[in-house]
Amino acid sequence: MIIDDKLQNAYDLGYESMQLNIKSMGFKAANSMFNDTYPVGQPYTGSREGYYYSKGEFGALLQESEL
Repeated sequence: MIIDDKLQNAYDLGYESMQLNIKSMGFKAANSMFNDTYPVGQPYTGSREGYYYSKGEFGALLQESEL
């Protein structure tokens, strides 16, 4: 649970956005898009809200991969 409402909102938006991407383009393409946006091994340099948005996106991908 995220205590800061602004960060929780960013997480929720990222999660919902990735769910739509998964539904529209499929898991594999959505996962590739995520990895292109946030390359493995590259440090994140954006805002805190952007970080939580990406965590939401990743959460949606993780949930889908477990189904």
